[in-house]
Amino acid sequence: MLAAHVQLDNMSIESVINFYDKNADIIKNNYQPYNAVILHPNVEQHFIRLFSFAGLKKNSKILDIGCGNGFLLNQVCIQFKDCELHGLDVSSKQLSYAKNIKTYHGDIETIDINEKFDYIFCMEVVGYAANQIEVINKMLSMLNTNGTLICSSFIYEEIDTWRRDIIKYKINQQNKEDGCCYGQISINELNKIDIRTYDNIKIINSNYFNFAEKRGLFWKREEVLKKHILFKVKI
Repeated sequence: MLAAHVQLDNMSIESVINFYDKNADIIKNNYQPYNAVILHPNVEQHFIRLFSFAGLKKNSKILDIGCGNGFLLNQVCIQFKDCELHGLDVSSKQLSYAKNIKTYHGDIETIDINEKFDYIFCMEVVGYAANQIEVINKMLSMLNTNGTLICSSFIYEEIDTWRRDIIKYKINQQNKEDGCCYGQISINELNKIDIRTYDNIKIINSNYFNFAEKRGLFWKREEVLKKHILFKVKI
């Protein structure tokens, strides 16, 4: 597992909850625009590729961290038979839309889920954690033998460019749920474990960045666009 590394930024879970409660309807009605790591413009094909990368099998026990309205788990249900579906989210408004799954309301950093899973998905959520490395270690500890963690997020090599740009471009606090609450993770730290990355030249969804741009964010800067990763860890 990764060694713990304390980050300097204090992130407000309340800001994250408020953001996702406020945008629950937008996310519910249109999955793709709000997700940065998209493997195919067609939603069904996106999940086919994602689940193939995960090596997903029927009769599996699956946890989606940051499950929102349960969209990913609903896709699992369509493509795979007899899976046991669990979802965790901080937004009670989003969870109110989730159907036919066992839900947990809370934060992955603090909640205790006394169960083990065959697959854990954590799609663009780990960056909200105050200590991303500890969260990844925690998720790995929640896997069954031969279990798989599938995670997507934003990375950096030498410097967290988002933190720098927040200062440089004087990003105001109305956007703190994205710019000031979501951090990149060090690729050097990730490389200390046996990660396998999705080998696709482009996993960037322009719709997401259009959505962000309308809210005054700076995500279209070229150096940021290159900083996506989709990886898995099989224990």
